[in-house]
Amino acid sequence: MTLLWVAPASGRRRSERRCDLDQNRVTGFCYVEHMSTPLRGLRTLIYPASDLAAAKAWWTDYLGFPPYFDEPFYVGFEVAGYELGLVPTDQTGASPTTYWGVDDVAQAVEDAEANGAVLLEAPQDVGDGIIVASVENPSGHVVGLIYNPHFVAK
Repeated sequence: MTLLWVAPASGRRRSERRCDLDQNRVTGFCYVEHMSTPLRGLRTLIYPASDLAAAKAWWTDYLGFPPYFDEPFYVGFEVAGYELGLVPTDQTGASPTTYWGVDDVAQAVEDAEANGAVLLEAPQDVGDGIIVASVENPSGHVVGLIYNPHFVAK
């Protein structure tokens, strides 16, 4: 796999060179030149909430506006063109999941599994044609995948 290392910017300049995964440092980033599944950008951040009402109240106060969607199974805020969601959970302190936009969730899951990921949540339609899934990558991080035909970047 060919990767490109981009050094941190110093002023307006940045240096680029090819690298292997083991050469990547905290101060640089590796990018895959040809991704098997193109990510269309960040779409959604879902926070699990052991007390959904309290979480909704906190986010409403913090953001300064109420959710656009408010049901016992999901509370959704539109923040600068992106989705901030709250879902009920029994787990205190559960980690949020970031969802990356893709054109085909099932194919994205298949590609992720082919690259060592483990399926956590199979692709499912959560309503209005929105398809979500999640995998755990080899580093142990949850990667959410979403197809949302209604999403328009602002």
